[in-house]
Amino acid sequence: MVAVLPLPGSPMYDGNDRGVIDQALADLDIYQRAGVDSIIFENDHDLPYIQPPLDEKGIALMTKIVKEARQTFDGPIGVQMLEAANITSLEIAAEAGLDYIRVEAFVFAHVGGSGIINGSAGKILRRRKELQAEHIQVFADVKKKHGSHSLTIDLDITDEIMQQNFLWQTE
Repeated sequence: MVAVLPLPGSPMYDGNDRGVIDQALADLDIYQRAGVDSIIFENDHDLPYIQPPLDEKGIALMTKIVKEARQTFDGPIGVQMLEAANITSLEIAAEAGLDYIRVEAFVFAHVGGSGIINGSAGKILRRRKELQAEHIQVFADVKKKHGSHSLTIDLDITDEIMQQNFLWQTE
């Protein structure tokens, strides 16, 4: 995973778009030389995270980064925009010709650092179809590592996995 430096709109963004791009591509180069077969870009340094909508300039810069990465990396490329900006991730992936997205709260809600994050499977799958981007795979967290799952504490993890599998079988 390439942890992209702070993007525009983030409190720690330093105003240097080219520096953010160059660092992300330098990290990608290291991974390529190490022989990775897939890479994902994430706005990991946009702390503290906020739920959508995200800053348009930040979205544009991430889109530019992954488009440049697509020109130099032949393997599968993905993107995740935190905190649960799942539709934004999908739109970036579609515009940049990426292969997959990683999403939080796909079928059930949880509580993250920015509050309650609702399940988004219905919105993601509808938007993916609308974009004619059904080739973009969705890798979904079952239980996000940095979240509270008190809202679904009564569900066994297998219940959540079965719900996700059901969604894939009905596509």
